[in-house]
Amino acid sequence: MKRTLASILVCVFFVGILFAGCKQNTKAADTTEAELSQEESTATEDTSPQETTTIDEIPEPDPSASIRNPATYRPQDRGENFIETDSFYYYLNNGRIYFSDKTGPTFYLLCSKPNCTHDGEDCNAYGGGEGSALGYWEGKLYAAGSLNGELALVQLDLDGSNHELVTYLEMPLDASGQRGGSYDFYFANGYLFYVVTAQPSSFFRVDLSTGKTDSLFSDVLSDGSGTRATIRFDADSLYFDLITTDGIWWLCQWPCGGGAVRKLLSWPRNDAPRWNVENGIISYYAKTDGTFYEYDIEAQTLTAKASVQLGPGAAYYDVEYIYLVTWEEIGSGYLEFYVFDRDYNLLQHISLPHFGDYLYAAGDKLFFSNTYSCKITHYLPFSEIGSEDAELHKVTDPYALR
Repeated sequence: MKRTLASILVCVFFVGILFAGCKQNTKAADTTEAELSQEESTATEDTSPQETTTIDEIPEPDPSASIRNPATYRPQDRGENFIETDSFYYYLNNGRIYFSDKTGPTFYLLCSKPNCTHDGEDCNAYGGGEGSALGYWEGKLYAAGSLNGELALVQLDLDGSNHELVTYLEMPLDASGQRGGSYDFYFANGYLFYVVTAQPSSFFRVDLSTGKTDSLFSDVLSDGSGTRATIRFDADSLYFDLITTDGIWWLCQWPCGGGAVRKLLSWPRNDAPRWNVENGIISYYAKTDGTFYEYDIEAQTLTAKASVQLGPGAAYYDVEYIYLVTWEEIGSGYLEFYVFDRDYNLLQHISLPHFGDYLYAAGDKLFFSNTYSCKITHYLPFSEIGSEDAELHKVTDPYALR
């Protein structure tokens, strides 16, 4: 999702998934989870989480377990606006944070301040304004966005209270000496990663616990090449996109412990797919020929796994399923949604509502949003996949519950 300091685009069409962070700490720490309780609410009632907390020991995640297991605190598939914890979903839209327990889902504004208008930065639900991003780490929420006119990273409690500045974010000067440009956020396992797409582009990593900021990949970006904060991790490597000045889109690998960037796969810029990496295999759906591919990094072999011929689209990979969103024409507002098992057998097809788009796999549901507003509108229970009863269920508009 790209933003500018002057005007922020509301939603970008496709953003990547990521599974684990570059910080070498696979054991989840003791995690403070707010015990949020929710009663029947109206627009004027106190609908924020209660401020009682408990401490639960979260065991070391089983690598073979479902990545929907909230103990792994799986990052969001699409964009930077949806967080799943043990008991609740958190959802960032239009710069404000909403929450829902997992029985609903019904999203409420994360603020219980008396007489709060929810319009200013002093609101508990303030998540950085338009173009901001929401993350989670060790019992805290993190918001990256605007604070006092500057780009900042803020920590807050799960009930929306105790907003604390972690650090102001670096915004380097561009070639003309101006500070600004578009920026792109992504949270991953204890870090905020962000890209500033001025010329030259800059890639930063911020430690959520200390605010320490490191610049990454300056050697490969110094010639004017571009990138985005769509990153993934597998084993001890970070994978990211590099768009070179000759218009080629590269998928690159970088060892987390340091070392040279390695270029793995390339496509013409307009044909670059949304890709996934796990267990040394890069998987993607090629929108040019409607085929699922797998690339073995060690063997350096590319294999066509299934030709489904469903038109241009983008695939999202889960432990049990692959979700494919296709479109006939960008901007038409009509998308198709397909579910495959991991052997590429088609299980489900649903036509999405006008401007509907897949958003996130969480708990026992798939969530869908509006392409342009990024507002959650529907969900699909996993239990209905593959059945004749499968249908999208409406989510109550969170704006109606402010």
